[in-house]
Amino acid sequence: MDGIPMRGGSVRENPRIKKGALLANQAYEAIKHELIYAEEPQGRELIGSHLAKRFGISRTPVHAALARLQEDGLVETIPGKGTRVVPMDAGYIQEVFEVRFALECLAARKAAPFIDDQELGKLQKEFDALRGPLEQGDIPVSVQFEFRIHSLYIDKCGSRLLRNTLNRLQDHQLRIRLFAIKDQENVLASNKEHDQLLSAMFTKDPDTVETAVRNHLSSAWLRVCKIVDCRFGEQIALAVTAREAPRGQ
Repeated sequence: MDGIPMRGGSVRENPRIKKGALLANQAYEAIKHELIYAEEPQGRELIGSHLAKRFGISRTPVHAALARLQEDGLVETIPGKGTRVVPMDAGYIQEVFEVRFALECLAARKAAPFIDDQELGKLQKEFDALRGPLEQGDIPVSVQFEFRIHSLYIDKCGSRLLRNTLNRLQDHQLRIRLFAIKDQENVLASNKEHDQLLSAMFTKDPDTVETAVRNHLSSAWLRVCKIVDCRFGEQIALAVTAREAPRGQ
């Protein structure tokens, strides 16, 4: 899945290890790319010596890379068992969506009055130009537009800490997104919600924009729960959605 666009329109390509550069940083990007884009990364064991041999580097930069990935919450070390990719299970998905609910809804509310009409118009033109591929369930195009629209209100939220925290969450968001969009019906449903979110942003009304973001995240969570067959997952998502009802509604 090389070439899936990331937030801001840049393209995330499979990194290559180049001798003489910062090996730990390169190893970090290469391993992260594999665990996000791999077909079945859930719970896979990561053995430092094997990774070092495959990349043609020493174990030291690999261990440094794994330590960073553990700080990111993408890998975990289990005493007596080693390091593995964090499984795509109900607990992981719940954690990511709970954080997204709390922070993205706040960012959307804060950003709503300050989103520039020119930027919205440009994004609307992009959406109209991509409507054909989107209606056909084109996955790369869908992911590209998703990150473009989410980045718009995140970048305009007026809080550096909030923006940086959400940007760090994007790898988890992308990982779940790539896992969930294997079903074309889910792709089409997500595209429709992003169209509604874009329309809401034109209103500049905090309640309207926050509600659109909340509805989209709630629907996305339910779709993922159905895919992974999370036990009680739908009930959890619905309970959190109700608990986090937007102010003034």
